[in-house]
Amino acid sequence: MIELPEDRILAHFATALLEELPAVLLELEETSATPVTLPPLRYAGPIEELPTGCSQPYALTEFLDAEYTEKDRIVKNTVYRVKITFHVSQKKYTKWYMHGAEKVLLGKRQKIERKEAGGLLVVRVVVE
Repeated sequence: MIELPEDRILAHFATALLEELPAVLLELEETSATPVTLPPLRYAGPIEELPTGCSQPYALTEFLDAEYTEKDRIVKNTVYRVKITFHVSQKKYTKWYMHGAEKVLLGKRQKIERKEAGGLLVVRVVVE
């Protein structure tokens, strides 16, 4: 079976959110002026694979689109857009998860394109 770049990107995001985000959330808890407890995500991935009865918090990832770019016929990239939606039982903590996800996901080839207070992040990923 051929592995598609879109699947690799979604798997990378899910792994980062499940494995790296808990440490960032713990750091945010410790540096917060108000006492807050942020449990780790119970699931991160596409909605089709969301386990039945999965309790919050969890994050849904969705591939939006891809665009091929070429610069001076030398640098050839594909730019992917991925939507991440956080579902948190206490909405006031959504911003904490979004901030933690930004710290985990941002890199040289990734940037946040759009974010909304309701728990939505759109991440732009450049793949050579």
